[in-house]
Amino acid sequence: MSSNHNTDRYKQKKEIIEELDFYKSIILKKMDIDDFNSALIKIESALTLIEEYQT
Repeated sequence: MSSNHNTDRYKQKKEIIEELDFYKSIILKKMDIDDFNSALIKIESALTLIEEYQT
């Protein structure tokens, strides 16, 4: 693996972590107001994001 590839992968990983943190904050807010349906939809979106990252 080249160092360029490693750097790109690191940046990509950092971006997905930031995006997942954003999803987490939304999910927690939805759960605080007992909006579990919306929270579940956001969880599904986060899982899709993870699946896309892994491929």
